[in-house]
Amino acid sequence: MSCEHPSVARPHEDNLEFKFGRVITLRRGTDVCLFSTGDLLAEGLAAADILERSGLSVEVVSSPTVKPLDGDWLDSAFDRFSTVVTLEDHGLLGGFGAAVAEWLADGVPHSARLLRLGTPEVVFDVATEEPLDRRAALQPQQIAQQVLKRLKKRVRAVA
Repeated sequence: MSCEHPSVARPHEDNLEFKFGRVITLRRGTDVCLFSTGDLLAEGLAAADILERSGLSVEVVSSPTVKPLDGDWLDSAFDRFSTVVTLEDHGLLGGFGAAVAEWLADGVPHSARLLRLGTPEVVFDVATEEPLDRRAALQPQQIAQQVLKRLKKRVRAVA
């Protein structure tokens, strides 16, 4: 159940100068940043389309490497956006979002919130013993709904 987005067939330009630990911005925005290691870039771009129809300006960023993280970019992102969302196609424990959370916990305070989206840690439904669709929560509509839900909670907390 993969999402096709025209700009992700080849998300990075052929002449791109790859540098370990440096991010690649695929789409500029000012309110929310969707940050992925690659496999969910199509879903991230499609979710950005949905969120923009809700009035948000959404940046989509690719991190070709998980280690090292781009600390300079993270500092900037957590100061520029209200929410930074990590997208990963596996469980959250010990993954890309966890690395960003650890970076955030060990660094200077920032105003943005982190929202980590990934697949369930359990891969089988206990009741039926059938495999779960692990990526169901990571389809563009579900990503957009989870981001909007987080933003509404943040607005209520500030008010």
